[in-house]
Amino acid sequence: MLTLPLQAGEAFPDGVSRYARKSSIYTDEITTEPRHYWLLTPPGPPPEEPDMDAIRRAHAPPPFVVEPLVLGTQGERVKLDIRGETIEYHAIGRQAYVSWTYTDGHRLYRSSLTEWFDPEGRRWFPLSQDEGDRLFQRIARLARPLVDSDFILCD
Repeated sequence: MLTLPLQAGEAFPDGVSRYARKSSIYTDEITTEPRHYWLLTPPGPPPEEPDMDAIRRAHAPPPFVVEPLVLGTQGERVKLDIRGETIEYHAIGRQAYVSWTYTDGHRLYRSSLTEWFDPEGRRWFPLSQDEGDRLFQRIARLARPLVDSDFILCD
């Protein structure tokens, strides 16, 4: 085995050939035509390590931006889950959940409304205090016909 890699363009005698192998053990094989006698050259420097942060950035999904919802205009609906004591609010592309009890009058709990759920991306996103208050009032208004009562306590 040679101690130094060959330089590009080095001439060889007739009948001697050079084959590039590019392995981790050697880079060139120098041999005669019947390939009985050969020399191996040392491997070149290892390839540069890839920048994993750049690869992650290139493959990262675009950030999900939660735009404020204009209440009452985007196909909204509410649904009661009696077993789970929950009112589900559905609008285009997002959902919200409010705890609801009915054993001592109908009660909705504002403290349970803290996040939006994106069912397509299966992710949760926080609600701002102001948006949460407006959404809670809207859910309370939409829930009245479902519970068949105008008397709903909001905690």
